Amino acid sequence: MAVIKKVDLSSFDKIYSLLAGSTWEKPKSTWRNLFDPKWETGQSFCGYALVDNGKIVGFLSLIFSHRMSNGELLKTCGLAAWFVENRYRSESLKLLEPVLQLDD
Repeated sequence: MAVIKKVDLSSFDKIYSLLAGSTWEKPKSTWRNLFDPKWETGQSFCGYALVDNGKIVGFLSLIFSHRMSNGELLKTCGLAAWFVENRYRSESLKLLEPVLQLDD
């Protein structure tokens, strides 16, 4: 059974093999942007990985940002990319569970 782990920029090379094997043909630098936003996000992580016996078999990328609306600072979190190896698709929703628990 796979487990969920928070990921950050240091996880990029491990997750890139999963991304590179997808049908989305993007340069490595494009994928890296998901891990290293060009603005301050207030978060130390960029998503969650589904890990089975040390191998990353799924990834859900999160893009955090801040917006001003009517003088109030709104913190947002967008789902950017969601990849799961076929044999682990039944565990895909595990990646979403910690996102739904975010309260800040």
